[in-house]
This record gives sequence, structure tokens and C-alpha cells, in this order.
Amino acid sequence: VSPTDPDTLLVASGDFSSSFAVLRSRDGGAHWAEIASLSSLLPDTIDIDPRTPTTLYARTLRGGLLRSEDDGETWTTLDWPESSSFFFVQAWKIDPGSPETLWLAGQAYQQDRSMEGLWRSDDRGAHWTLVYSDLPVRDIAVDSRAGVVLGVPKVGALRSGNRGLDWSPAQQGLVAHLVAEMAVAEDGTVWAGTVGDPSPFLYGQYNSLLRSRDGGATWEDLR
Repeated sequence: VSPTDPDTLLVASGDFSSSFAVLRSRDGGAHWAEIASLSSLLPDTIDIDPRTPTTLYARTLRGGLLRSEDDGETWTTLDWPESSSFFFVQAWKIDPGSPETLWLAGQAYQQDRSMEGLWRSDDRGAHWTLVYSDLPVRDIAVDSRAGVVLGVPKVGALRSGNRGLDWSPAQQGLVAHLVAEMAVAEDGTVWAGTVGDPSPFLYGQYNSLLRSRDGGATWEDLR
């Protein structure tokens, strides 16, 4: 949804039997038009720069991240320092307090895990710095007040208030093996959807929606 016009919507859409594209609606979803055919790149998520709505980003099922600076007419592939076909963008966020800053969680499909972790770019994806690599990162929540909160396996969640330089556990009340999805509300509340035990016998037994009102320091189970 456009941050300046709630009737302007963007969606990455498609299936493997036809084609993939980015579609836009100017009337709240009543009508849609294709703005970019990205069939070969398979876009599956899209977001809008909160301060410059003509700048768009899209993740692709081929593992990369794309940027458009002309409202989706043309797209550029963003590269990281050790670009590899075995590196997949697991999750990414535009920093709402500083939209030129991007946060990207990467997952590797090789024995070499040197690229896996959380990356930060301060120039809209031109250059990247690895700021966390101890555990794989499942999802990211970013807020100017909460800082950066990561969903990671085994630990549950980690939090940084200084742009990823230092990390501290943020799992008080968060009992989960896997944080599957995270989001931040306008008031700074952090939400986390979790899986308690991924075993085939217990799967779903401890699934929860959790809420944190203090930037991820403590969590309230809403199950």
C-alpha cells in the first residue's frame, strides 16, 4: 500500500504455469494493470519506499532483490559483496526511520555459511555489511523506537538498538523454537507469529501470536 495514497496498491503475482508480474491498482483494488513483466525473475514480495513512493523493491524466488526508481517501469538487480547463486533472501525490510537503509536476512544453500545472517545497506542496496551471523535469521522487524528485532531459531528473538553493532536476547515470555513472521505497528508494538515445536507429532501444539510493547524486551502470549 502506498504510504502517500491508500488507494494505490502494488502486488507481486503469478504462478509457475503462466508468468510472474508486478501489478498496480490506483482505485483501491477495483482495477489492476501490469507495470512490469518480471517472469524470468519470479517476484514474490514487493514494498514501497515510505518517503519516496516512486522507489520500489521486490524480492524474487531466484534469490535476489530488485529496485525500481521510476515507479516500477524499469528494475535493477541489487548485488551483495559475495554474490552467489546459492544465496537466498529470506527476509528484508526498509528502515522506516531511514529509508535509504535496508535490512536483509540471507540464507545459504551450500556448506559455506559465510554469507548467512543479517546484512545492512545504508545506500539503498549499493553496498552491504554483515552485522549478525551467529544464527540463521528467519524474519526482521524494524522500528525507529524499537530498533531492530530478529526472529532466530533456538533463541527466539534478538534485539539491537544501535543499528546491529550489538545484540541482546529479547525472548522474555517468548517460548518458541521458530519465529516465523514479524511486524511492527505504527505505535512501535512488535508482533511475532511463532511455531512452538516443528516436529511432525507436536507441530501446531505451541503455535502462538505474541505481542511486545517494549521493542522486543518482553512478550505477551495472545494464544
